[in-house]
Amino acid sequence: MGRNWEERKKEEKMTFYSPLRYPGGKAKLSKYFKNLILNNNLKNGTYVEIYAGGSSIALSLLIEGYVSKVIINDNDKSIYALWYSILNHPRKLCNLIEKTPLTIKNWRIQKDIQKNKDKYGYYFPFQHIFLEVNKLR
Repeated sequence: MGRNWEERKKEEKMTFYSPLRYPGGKAKLSKYFKNLILNNNLKNGTYVEIYAGGSSIALSLLIEGYVSKVIINDNDKSIYALWYSILNHPRKLCNLIEKTPLTIKNWRIQKDIQKNKDKYGYYFPFQHIFLEVNKLR
């Protein structure tokens, strides 16, 4: 007889490495890319993701050892700034996250930054983490 529901769910459980929660994101494609890499003998190569978003696939491939290097980019300035900050200023970003209270006033400030990205340059990742991770967008 076939596997029961609990066994199937256990096997299907996905691990999410991204700090962002995107409904309908690309994380569910990770298994496809892992199989593609293994079936084509591409292990330990470089994975390039031009529309990174939460970078779920890239992180999964890197953390689980399918590739040795990832290159990510995104056209959205918020996403670019967030990943730039995670990689180059992690302590500063963590301090902002830890010290900023979740208030309506702070929500309005971060929402304004999100709406007016062009005037803030490329270092404004906090608004994205504040709004996205806390699902206040």
